[in-house]
Amino acid sequence: MVEGFFVPRSMRTISVLASALALSLLISCGGGSTGPGQFTHVYVVFPPAANDANYSHFMNTVMSQPSIEGVTVATPWSQVETSQPGLATCAPVGTDTCQLDASGWTHSYNWSNVDNANSGWFNAQSGSKKMNVVLAGIGGAASNCLLDNTCFNTLTPKYVSEPTWAAHTASGNIDLINANKDGCSNYLGAIATSMTRSASGLVTVTEPNHGYSNGDTIWVGGTTPSDFNITGQSGVTVQNATSTTFQYQTGVTTAGGATTPGTTVSEQQSFPVPYETPYKSAWEAFVAAAILHYNASPNLSQISYLRVGRAAGGEAFPLCQQNMEQLAAPNTYTRDGWLAYYTDIDQFVQSQNPKMQILDPLNEAGSGANADVSYADDEAQTAVSFKNGAGAANGIGSQGLQVSDVTNYAAGGNCTSDWCGAFKTYAKIGIPLELQPLGLSAPVQLSGTSQSTGDLRTLLPFAVQRHMTILELYYLDALLAYDPNYCVLPATNGLCGPGSVQIPIIALPPQDQLPYFQAVGQPSQSGATGDGSYAKVINSTEGQH
Repeated sequence: MVEGFFVPRSMRTISVLASALALSLLISCGGGSTGPGQFTHVYVVFPPAANDANYSHFMNTVMSQPSIEGVTVATPWSQVETSQPGLATCAPVGTDTCQLDASGWTHSYNWSNVDNANSGWFNAQSGSKKMNVVLAGIGGAASNCLLDNTCFNTLTPKYVSEPTWAAHTASGNIDLINANKDGCSNYLGAIATSMTRSASGLVTVTEPNHGYSNGDTIWVGGTTPSDFNITGQSGVTVQNATSTTFQYQTGVTTAGGATTPGTTVSEQQSFPVPYETPYKSAWEAFVAAAILHYNASPNLSQISYLRVGRAAGGEAFPLCQQNMEQLAAPNTYTRDGWLAYYTDIDQFVQSQNPKMQILDPLNEAGSGANADVSYADDEAQTAVSFKNGAGAANGIGSQGLQVSDVTNYAAGGNCTSDWCGAFKTYAKIGIPLELQPLGLSAPVQLSGTSQSTGDLRTLLPFAVQRHMTILELYYLDALLAYDPNYCVLPATNGLCGPGSVQIPIIALPPQDQLPYFQAVGQPSQSGATGDGSYAKVINSTEGQH
């Protein structure tokens, strides 16, 4: 996925936003059946950006494939709304550059960065490719993001967590979730380089590109000794910030240094509770502007679908329910309240008369043995009751396809978020049905987390047989399947030579790189021991064009 947006989720608490990439296959199956008449549209979801080392490989070898019809990309809220809302800050209201929120302030939007980034996709292969949109307002993190220090939300505009916005919406400050504050949200935080404390209790933190300003509220965790940590609801205020350092005050009046510097996270880097008024009211204003923008796009005919996220990563799972259940009224989490929020967003999107197909995310609540798949079943029922401006019912999808779906289904159990049950129910009405695997699939025995996803050669046929019409796959699965120069062999220390397509070590450990490269390669590729079956299984879904 686009750097800084999505990463493979961890323990179902993480959505996929910070540095993972994916590919999407849209398969229109005529009532959900498969066979010779099947028609497949192939998209790359969150492909490598122009400054990515794999971009040229991707454009030359994946985008040129007839079976790949385009890309799906994120439209990040924080890149479009970069200024503070206020009273009469823009005009005319009701446009893609100026929206009036429910409380009377105007919001200004600048689409230049997003449009410039998208122009390459609209123009790919002489303009013959399509582009689909995911509106993303909350970033995500995963267990491997500590390797590149990207474990925090960067997609929510800063003003959403500020007192002036809370006062405007008459709702109180938005509640925030982060690991240091309340022990939730997994690996959230930025890793400090060093922490030293003066005899007065003032701690100096060295952290290049920390992004904090004086007055920001932060939380600190994971330090040794633990008396450098700042946890709990209130946090602590940033002081004396420079480009590489900042300070915060503790009540410990003993000079010294942290032998293990911890992680720091600010209010705006935390996960906001999305159903609360400060987030929801600002998000809806942005959604209205985005739909107007894409409705009026000269490339509208190239946009196949739009997905509006409810929570992190453009998905719809409640993060850290137990913590949200402890929030004060009226923000106390309930199942009914979450589903009402999900419904409100659908109703709002429909009221904007989008011209493209709408896709809604489905997610279970909780994880593992405690997962409640009934959330997704209710979300699916809600989604299909709403339509776009042309009267087409919303599609549905889940971002968690994994090998356990195959084994659980065979044993009479549920797939992740019960997508298999929902697809069986709604395939007959002909709506798009979307899936996304957990991350990079594993065609051979590996030591990394790819084992949870499983083998694409097994997952893809299984999903097609279960009525899938959209499959979003980790982009490296496709890139390595199609690129004839995917790896310069022989590899050194488990890594390929300069100029190769490579899997970042945050996606696959170094010891697994060479076995993976060899397994997915085509026989004509130097050093490959595979049979080209990854390319074959992708192409086999294409059907008749």
